[in-house]
Amino acid sequence: VHAALMLLSLALLPILANTSWKPSGNEEPILRILGLLTVTIGLPYLLLSTTTPLLQAWYWRRFNASVPYRLFALSNFASLLALLGYPVLIEPYFGVTASANLWSLMYAVFVVVCGLTGFYSIRNMPADADVARQQARNADAPAAKTPTSHLLLWLLLSAMGSCVLLAVSNHITQNIASVPFLWVLPLALYLLTFIICFDRNECGRNFTWSICNY
Repeated sequence: VHAALMLLSLALLPILANTSWKPSGNEEPILRILGLLTVTIGLPYLLLSTTTPLLQAWYWRRFNASVPYRLFALSNFASLLALLGYPVLIEPYFGVTASANLWSLMYAVFVVVCGLTGFYSIRNMPADADVARQQARNADAPAAKTPTSHLLLWLLLSAMGSCVLLAVSNHITQNIASVPFLWVLPLALYLLTFIICFDRNECGRNFTWSICNY
């Protein structure tokens, strides 16, 4: 399913807005903007964000070992470099069209690599992977089932970070100035918290132990 959606997303490339989406000025722009985002970056964004947990499953199935949580720190570190580097290294020297075409090309490469990785994971899955996975779950499973209220609380607490980020960003852009270098600051701090949290495998393992076992 993931591979099929990735192939479908290639039909939406490059991520450039067609002139037909440009509002004439008389209509409500919200639906048009949402539609524009859906047919340009919507499906690629969805697939990029859902690939991480899928790769965890592939890694476990292939190597029958715990997920290297430091990869999360490296991923967010790369996001932080892109966030800080784009306004000073990319945007001044490349136009919107060139940037969109380059991103689309790199995304196509990602689709190919991700598809090959999934295929390789299936072809090279150890014969006893399911047995070993079940044994690991039985060994690490808590004595009692995690209460639903705890799961809802964890979900709420994990959402609070995004809520605070949105609140601060909206306040900055609406009451101070809508310039990139201002709203980049709270987003950079947000990414930095993930880098610190998952810098060591022990931190990430303790952070997600209960949810993974559930």
